Amino acid sequence: MKSDVPKGASFEGELALGIALWDVSHLLPTRGKGYPRRPGTIDLFATHHSGRLGSPGFAGMHASARYSTSVVRDKETGKIKKSGWPGFAYTFWLPFHDARDAEGRRVVYRGNPDDRRTYHTGGKANDRGVACVWQGNLTNVAPSKHQVECAEALYPWAGIRYGLTREDFIGHSESKPFGGTGKKACPGPNVLEWLRLWRKGWDVA
Repeated sequence: MKSDVPKGASFEGELALGIALWDVSHLLPTRGKGYPRRPGTIDLFATHHSGRLGSPGFAGMHASARYSTSVVRDKETGKIKKSGWPGFAYTFWLPFHDARDAEGRRVVYRGNPDDRRTYHTGGKANDRGVACVWQGNLTNVAPSKHQVECAEALYPWAGIRYGLTREDFIGHSESKPFGGTGKKACPGPNVLEWLRLWRKGWDVA
């Protein structure tokens, strides 16, 4: 079958039966030296949505990374309106569309190594946390079946990997007590409701 995993990606492992994590961090655009190393340990997992749907598969993730790193100038004055970040902002990307690898497994993409302090939730939350972004503007649209099934594998896996409790999994809008900016519209009510229900069920076994 046609694979949604780009050439050069690294297979990291199965998060659960039929759901695979592929590392594409080295295939994404960066600016300058990229993100610095994380100053401490990971004790937070922040959830976001990307704000726009974009293309399916790796192409959508790559376009998001390209936008994050781009420099935008005012056409008339030439002044910089957006300076561009060092790289893709998130640790994990959950595609909205049904993305599969050559083995037919659902795909979750890794966008950054764990040891990189990326710009995702703001302030000290960036020091402490990794971040997962759900592709799309999920304010008024429900997450896709692909996203939900992948999240149900990724979140317990992350709980074990980082030694987290249910309280350590937050939406961006819930991040102020954790040192973040508390962005109200992110990850949108639909993803936030999924997250709240998942925390109630809490299964990392």
